[in-house]
Amino acid sequence: MIKALSVILLFLLLFPAPLVHADVFDYQKQTIEATVTVLPEKEAESNGRYGVVRVSFPSALKLGYANDIVEGEFWYQKDGKPRPTIVILPVISNQLKFSELAARNFVSCGDMNVFILYRDAKEIRKVKWREIKNKEDFLAEAVYTRDILRQTYIDTRRIVDWLSERPEVDSSKIVIEGFSFGGIQAAAILAIEPRFAAGVLILAGGDFTKILLETEEKGIKGVREGILKNLGWDKETAYRKLQPIFKDIDPLTYLNAERVEKLRGKVLMINAARDQIIPPSASEKLWLALGKPERQHSWFGHYAFAIFSTPWANDFSRTFIAQVLDFSVGKNKCESASGLVPR
Repeated sequence: MIKALSVILLFLLLFPAPLVHADVFDYQKQTIEATVTVLPEKEAESNGRYGVVRVSFPSALKLGYANDIVEGEFWYQKDGKPRPTIVILPVISNQLKFSELAARNFVSCGDMNVFILYRDAKEIRKVKWREIKNKEDFLAEAVYTRDILRQTYIDTRRIVDWLSERPEVDSSKIVIEGFSFGGIQAAAILAIEPRFAAGVLILAGGDFTKILLETEEKGIKGVREGILKNLGWDKETAYRKLQPIFKDIDPLTYLNAERVEKLRGKVLMINAARDQIIPPSASEKLWLALGKPERQHSWFGHYAFAIFSTPWANDFSRTFIAQVLDFSVGKNKCESASGLVPR
């Protein structure tokens, strides 16, 4: 997880700012004029089975940095028939390796499309907290960081708008999948965007505040311990200060009984039993809030999962999505790695 979250923790511990309410995830719908560019190197890998294009269009929310342009990759079946489509939110810092492995696994079966959203966390602002000299600067950065998360939620909804107009996409069968920090965001978006028919949440959890205060991720932990020491706070005090702030971007806030019932049987969670980055207690909270959906565990920790369990997780996710959306997967054509490594 991430430098960006370290910035969030620092700013909001010191200068809590009022956060958003659900209606600020709304936006004015309009025709999306996207720039679409073929990626011939990635298409070449498919041997003509599927196409890959880069898609970009302006964000609905302008913050003055890299993500003001929504960018991603659309991996699609070339025959033009409408198919289920998976929207993937990657791990932080725009590390696309695991998203691309999942995309290749899904599209190689010939039965699904994939859209990978780029989120360049390293470009969030490159603020060094030691350079901020006053309360006003801290508060400004806190508000700015809040809006970064808001922007991701809105832009993901607009990606659904764009996909719904594509002839290759069955708009009734759009699924969201997220990894790690992307999984936390995917859980929130799944709760607020009813057009997602299902969700796969990998290494995700709920109670965003608790995750920040309990994670063993080195960057966040170092900032957290320094701030708590300087302020003379323990974790319980920090939680009381932060929870009202993060409530409006936490997936737990939006998983009401009506939405949970509509998602029943349509959500898969995959977690790492020894995860020290997304604490198991946070994963448990999200699982309970979602109405105890199907859940699988790898016996590894967070980072070892990425190395050893990703192929298994991709295969399991693909099969789950096919069952939920009621279509058959062309297993004989799939690029699968199941059985090569333990889960």
